Amino acid sequence: MEREICHSARGALHPRRCLPRPDGAVREDAPRGQGRLHPLLGRRRGLLGRRNRRQPRYRPPAPSSRNPLRDGSPGELPRRGFLRSLAQRAPLQRTHLGRLQQRLRAGQRVRARLAVLVRDLPGFGSRRLNVRSGPAFIDGKASAEGTALRNAGYVVTLDPATGAIASLRSERLERETASAPLNQFLYLPGEDIKDLQKNRDVRIEVIEPGPLVATLRTTSAAPGAKSLQQEVTLVAGLDHVDLRNTIDKLPVREKEGVHFAFPFAVPNGQVRIDAPWALVRPEMDQIAGANKNWFTTQGYVDVSNGQFGVTCASLDAPLIEVGAITANLVGSRWNPDEWRQEIEPTQTFYSWALNNHWHTNYRADQQGLLVFRYRLQVHAGFRSDAASRLAIGAQQPLLVTGDAFAPEGLVDVSDPSILVTRLVPSDDGKAIIVRLWGATPVTKRVRLRWRSDLGTVTRTDLSQRPGVKSGETVEVPGWGVVTLRVERTPL
Repeated sequence: MEREICHSARGALHPRRCLPRPDGAVREDAPRGQGRLHPLLGRRRGLLGRRNRRQPRYRPPAPSSRNPLRDGSPGELPRRGFLRSLAQRAPLQRTHLGRLQQRLRAGQRVRARLAVLVRDLPGFGSRRLNVRSGPAFIDGKASAEGTALRNAGYVVTLDPATGAIASLRSERLERETASAPLNQFLYLPGEDIKDLQKNRDVRIEVIEPGPLVATLRTTSAAPGAKSLQQEVTLVAGLDHVDLRNTIDKLPVREKEGVHFAFPFAVPNGQVRIDAPWALVRPEMDQIAGANKNWFTTQGYVDVSNGQFGVTCASLDAPLIEVGAITANLVGSRWNPDEWRQEIEPTQTFYSWALNNHWHTNYRADQQGLLVFRYRLQVHAGFRSDAASRLAIGAQQPLLVTGDAFAPEGLVDVSDPSILVTRLVPSDDGKAIIVRLWGATPVTKRVRLRWRSDLGTVTRTDLSQRPGVKSGETVEVPGWGVVTLRVERTPL
């Protein structure tokens, strides 16, 4: 029997039974091969990815058995996105929505993946999908050809010399948003900016031609590494651009740093950095003596003016530099005059992916594959809640999970600016702890609609003990949190 390898937001592998057909299509409400989709956090739209492995002998499932396939989504709001399998060990070809095709290498059959666009998953609920042969459904079209990617929302063009993004054009807003190559690899040996180096010997190839998933991959030689691979992906029906940079790092003990540049063409744009339960504007929101050479982000960096902007969610690299590469202070610096004194207005930031500048208590050089992922979204006026949802959606993708099926969402929040940032079982096992966060500076009163099988809702704190009973509406302060305890109804 074929086996399905599914992945969760934490990267765990879960074997699941699936259909033996390598060319199956996914449709909703089909009579056979029924699977289940379950989002952990919100009504979403997404792409479900699956990979299969051919076993020596296929045994059909028992007539009463079901093939569980369900999708999980972190977020309490309607969502749209996609799920993919983990990195493969052989080249794969993924074609139309819900269709699967395998590629041969040296006469051996290899694993393949299934890509499925999933829409409007209920908050903390589930949706069944069915895998069977037949024509695939396509919602719009994405394509990759030469050095360009296209879908209904974006046209992305790569620089043949470096593989960076030479052009990021929003078709919806009719704006070019790259003032210089985006996602540009920069390597700094030592601390002298004059020694900054780029990658070279670039080769660009089409990995996924579309029409659902379109991906270009650049492979190049990079200083400090065996190689550099950069993938850019567009998905039909999704409003973002996904970047994946993979560095095959060499062991280097001399001081070094790797940076990726993001210069945006947003006139008079303001840089905003997502912090834990807050939003920081460099220079404007900093106290005297605060570090201005580098910052950290909880999930995203945004550059916006009053009309439009770009949000960049950073999944693996929390350190950033604003305006210039300023994280080049090697060794201990006791003189305050050596540190950056002021941040001028800018629309550029750098992701400081890695460095070995500081003393450690572990091995001084690191080698092997390092992955840095980013998600870009061009938008109209800045909304902090929308930027937070973009980052959360990137960090916690749709999931394919086990047998349980919950067609009814766990909770529905009436205001999209109030986000569920935590949902865990209580320590005593009798309730669910839910944390609401106001992702804007405005205090909101929201209505909560809970799943019908849940019990009393009360306010709580770090003790998790039940407090004052909560009504149908809850007031959430701007940039503030409210923690609730929801009792489980005894079976």
